[in-house]
Amino acid sequence: MIYISSTCIPSKNIKEAVLKLVQSGFFNIELSGGTDYYDGLQNDLIKLKEKYNINYIVHNYFPPPKKHFVLNLASLNDTVFYNSLNHCIQAIELAKAIHASYYGIHAGFLIDIHHSEIGKQLSKRSLFDKEKAIYRFVEAYRMLTDISGDLRVYIENNVFSYSNKQTYNVNPFLLTNSDEYFELKKIFDFRFLLDVAHLKVSSFTHEIDFIQEFQILSVVSDYWHLSGNNGRWDQNKSINEDHILLSTVNNCLFPNTITLEINEELETIKADYKYIEKTYLMHH
Repeated sequence: MIYISSTCIPSKNIKEAVLKLVQSGFFNIELSGGTDYYDGLQNDLIKLKEKYNINYIVHNYFPPPKKHFVLNLASLNDTVFYNSLNHCIQAIELAKAIHASYYGIHAGFLIDIHHSEIGKQLSKRSLFDKEKAIYRFVEAYRMLTDISGDLRVYIENNVFSYSNKQTYNVNPFLLTNSDEYFELKKIFDFRFLLDVAHLKVSSFTHEIDFIQEFQILSVVSDYWHLSGNNGRWDQNKSINEDHILLSTVNNCLFPNTITLEINEELETIKADYKYIEKTYLMHH
């Protein structure tokens, strides 16, 4: 099944974003960050689902909290950690209420990022102790899966951009390449959400082969995020404009679930959707 991220619509109101996607012919929607909290959000999503027969999945920073922060389940700062954990618990509760099938969360960070730095070059900070941060992240994931029931909880690979390498000589993010995936897999079992765009950027930053990395990680994931970029940072561009990405994924076996995360005009998103749908149907 192919989903469209709610972030494809530049709106601070999730009801407005979902309505615009439905009116554009998209009924499989991944609810993600970028909108603001308001009372009645859950009821609106349920009403929209019932009216338009929408299939939802939920991603990371959704539902929006009353006060914005950067979610980090590996934080050694208790305030950040418990804010993040409580957010994820609320996300799971909402996902169950709207009958979502998946909830995907980003792997943790070895630093705490301020909300104002999202999408920008990070300022220099001391890194957390990696072993302790991983322990905390594993603890959080197990707590979330204990309450998830039939909802599938996934961990998504982070993006390590070229600009952040200029600040940090050591990678401050968990799970950005295949070695780090297998490192975590030795510690605990988890479902893996492969963000192919993240992997492309991280591979360029790590100076490792993106195609080889994709071939390794694509077969251990049944859920992908797709968008295009220039390899230096995550841009959420059109897939049809990213020839490296297209040549990499075209000849592989597509997973059961794909979400398009494209911040372009609706006509561009529709064209990308049709291309991926055609390729998807060839494999299913």
